[in-house]
Amino acid sequence: MNLKRILLYLRLHIKLFSRTRSGPFFLIIFPVILMLLFGSIFGSSSIGKESLAVQNDGPSSAYITGSLKAINESGLFNVYMVPAGQSLSSYMKSNSVSIGISFPSNFSANLANHSAGVQYYSEPGDQAASTYEPVLINLILAGTGSTSAIVTAQPVSVSGLGKPVDYYIPALIGYTIINGIFSMVYVVPNYRKDRIFRQLSFANLTKSEWLTATTLFYVVTTFLSDLIIFGIGVLVFGISLQVTLLGVALSAVVIVSGLLLFTAIGLLAGLYTRDEESAALAANVIFFPMLFLSGVFYPISVMPGYLQTVAYLLPLTYFNLTLKSILLYNSIGPVLLQIGLMVLAGIVLFGLSAYIATKKIEG
Repeated sequence: MNLKRILLYLRLHIKLFSRTRSGPFFLIIFPVILMLLFGSIFGSSSIGKESLAVQNDGPSSAYITGSLKAINESGLFNVYMVPAGQSLSSYMKSNSVSIGISFPSNFSANLANHSAGVQYYSEPGDQAASTYEPVLINLILAGTGSTSAIVTAQPVSVSGLGKPVDYYIPALIGYTIINGIFSMVYVVPNYRKDRIFRQLSFANLTKSEWLTATTLFYVVTTFLSDLIIFGIGVLVFGISLQVTLLGVALSAVVIVSGLLLFTAIGLLAGLYTRDEESAALAANVIFFPMLFLSGVFYPISVMPGYLQTVAYLLPLTYFNLTLKSILLYNSIGPVLLQIGLMVLAGIVLFGLSAYIATKKIEG
């Protein structure tokens, strides 16, 4: 074994590695981006406020007043008081409130006897909700001043879903939608490099026809993927999403709008990258931050306030929230305007990217 030859090849390998765009990015820059994202989401002591609906079904008392004061002064919640007799679950669905708590009519009397219960409303599988439940119980105890009392929470499902896995269906569909970025951003530089566009022109296939066929392919494969997700959910995990025919139709509209939008983003990124390595960088810079910050895997409510601001600038966030509203709650009215804006955004951006593609692609 010749050490000199080993060192010479090592030097050559380092030079080749440093001259590529993707090598240093995936080895150094990309892990740094992930560390900054996860560190900001989970490592910050300052998190954004969670929306909390509170309802008191009994008479006002010092216990209730003290509990509400402790909750408000904690700085963790934006509190919305719901009148007694109104459906707390319906209020939360209509106003997009994630968690709620209800003081029963006998709460004060039971607390005086050192044991009381509250109803804790949340979505099944919501990580933020499971985090805040013990926090609220401790705040209620602190507010009542009853150090020897016990307060328990009775879970109540807001959406009426059977299992926590139901909660993740909209997020998984959102993941299939955003794959349009990865799909398209690689196609354009690869086709341009191999002169496939020129070959297609010899077959009398216009650029607009190619783009239409490619987009239809993504639509069909995405719907197939989503059907498989539903099939596995029903057959393996017994999901029980309760949606109407209108809800299914609107979900399809949202999915198609998302595909148009993210395909357009991928197409534009592909048009303005010179090779496959640059395309890989562009795809990852767009794809992963959007994936981690839009609520697909982690609730937006557990993120710091500044990251929540970023999250609500991302289009995938609104696709996820809209699908969640339709598929989990069958709540269509509050998101009709949002659906219209998404359809408009998808059509406009796709049309713009298609126009640029017909002018910019050679062949």
